[in-house]
This record gives sequence, structure tokens and C-alpha cells, in this order.
Amino acid sequence: HSVVLVPRKRFQLGQTIYFPEEVGETLVDMLAARLPMKETAPDLIDRILARLHL
Repeated sequence: HSVVLVPRKRFQLGQTIYFPEEVGETLVDMLAARLPMKETAPDLIDRILARLHL
């Protein structure tokens, strides 16, 4: 199981947190209480970079 933390700025690195199943519910609840959860769509630059496979 894992959680992906997406950076707020373009050139920062994303973080992936891997965790065992038994702590999953607690960890996700803790993160949800402290971090905003926002659905994002790729912007124009992200779509261009994806097409160029960069």
C-alpha cells in the first residue's frame, strides 16, 4: 500500500509513502486531517511534457 504526496510547485519532487496494511487506515486518516486533498488535472505544460515522454 502507498500514498503519493503531490508537490504544490512544478519542480518539486513528489513523495511516495509505502506502509503496511495494518497501519493504512490510521495513516490515511492522519494525513487527511492535516493535508488538503485536491483533485488536479494536468495543465498545458504537463500535457506537453507527457506527450514528449519527459
